[in-house]
Amino acid sequence: MGYETKPLKMKKFILPAILCFFGISAFAQIENGDFENWSKLILFEHPVTGMSTMSSNYETFFDNGETNVNQIFHEEGKALRVENIQGSEEVMPGYFLFGNTPNSDGEEMIFGEGFDVSDASVTGVRMDLNYNFPNESNGFIIVQFKSEGVPVGEGNMGSGTHMFPISGTQDWATTEFNFEAPVEAAIDQCVIGIASGDLIMEDSPFELGSFVEVDNVELMNSSDVVPGGDFDTWVAVDPIYYPENIHVDIRPFDATFQRTEEAFEGNLALELLSIDYNGQVEIGEAVFGLVENEDITPNIELPEGSSMVNFMYKYSSGLDKGEVRFIFYQEDGESFNPVYTEALELSLTDGFEMVEYDFGTIFNENDIEASHMAIVFSSSKMEDNQPQAGSVLTVDNVQFGSALGLFDRFDRISTLTITAYPNPTIGRVVFDFHGSNSGYYRVFNGSGMQIDIVEYSNAEKVIYNLLSHAPGKYFFTFNHNSGHTESVRVMKQ
Repeated sequence: MGYETKPLKMKKFILPAILCFFGISAFAQIENGDFENWSKLILFEHPVTGMSTMSSNYETFFDNGETNVNQIFHEEGKALRVENIQGSEEVMPGYFLFGNTPNSDGEEMIFGEGFDVSDASVTGVRMDLNYNFPNESNGFIIVQFKSEGVPVGEGNMGSGTHMFPISGTQDWATTEFNFEAPVEAAIDQCVIGIASGDLIMEDSPFELGSFVEVDNVELMNSSDVVPGGDFDTWVAVDPIYYPENIHVDIRPFDATFQRTEEAFEGNLALELLSIDYNGQVEIGEAVFGLVENEDITPNIELPEGSSMVNFMYKYSSGLDKGEVRFIFYQEDGESFNPVYTEALELSLTDGFEMVEYDFGTIFNENDIEASHMAIVFSSSKMEDNQPQAGSVLTVDNVQFGSALGLFDRFDRISTLTITAYPNPTIGRVVFDFHGSNSGYYRVFNGSGMQIDIVEYSNAEKVIYNLLSHAPGKYFFTFNHNSGHTESVRVMKQ
């Protein structure tokens, strides 16, 4: 993927997915549709500042495995080195912020978050610097003071914002950057940034080899302290766990997805998050399909005999709507032509709910032929909606419904601890566990399609009513929390 080089704006990096399907018994399970398999991405070290809002140009790590914000040693111990490095396509500039990247460019830019301050008598910023900017290139030091998220006070680059270009060469020396006057305004946050390229006034190409090393950052004439300004403590950024064979956005500090143990079935599920990122709501998204340059290539082949997709979800925001999109394609040689797309809203739930999407009926009624599909889950709707930060969509058990092998599976059952009566039945059927159990059971009709799913807790018996259903065979699979699974066949008269 290409990388933007706009001023101080991070770009999301997306891992590609590889997806296929395989058939099991009554379902053709989409690979990792149960979200049990996750890979671990070991990241880089970062200085400890006591803030979760620090940021740097980490996308270089995802481009070529290198970072342009690193720890170095000099006479006084550890320090921070910020440098421009060669990426796969272009030189990538380095920056480090005691805060977050700004949400706009130019004189009106506002940096996100920062560290706590209150002393308005501050007159500048002091730090030890060692730098080299060849061929008349330059970087900068930038300081912004805010009150309730809004820049305040005097500045040489807009309200509360002070920018100091640095260029040429300098060996280690204590350097002061003085404001034209004290801030003299009520302040509650400060952001300090160091950059090895002019990401505000210039654009690519950036000068390869430009660097600035910094240590002992402090505010002048102030009682406030820059947390971690001595760069003495570094830790590895927590590794990122991402679901295998599923396309998600990888962001070390502002994740829009995470794994969760609050699964409907099994040990793990996927959570997609809508987050506030510098005043903009970023939407969590997961794609069952290959993604390159925001184009989706399907690689879920529709199994013969399947006409339905099932999944479990829960949604935590009553003011927002989640979304699932089903995109169907017809294979044409080495290409795929989209033939049908449908998006479904996912609304507030009290717990897990099942969605059954009967694409087979739609195809029959509209004379549609498709060979492959992709599925896109989003924590907020992509169109005609105002996403709300804090919305959480949890997804589990994405699979095809299928009649293949269902009857053989039930015929193979030889021993059961569950008693079903009356069987045959004209309506109600009682399932006796002969002991207390918790879990859930699925109900399938004679065609092998799932028609219901029911939870039970600390129950010795459960009752299901088939009165409104057509006569025929019905199949019940019980999944106890103990890990024991049983299947029972019932005849409705």
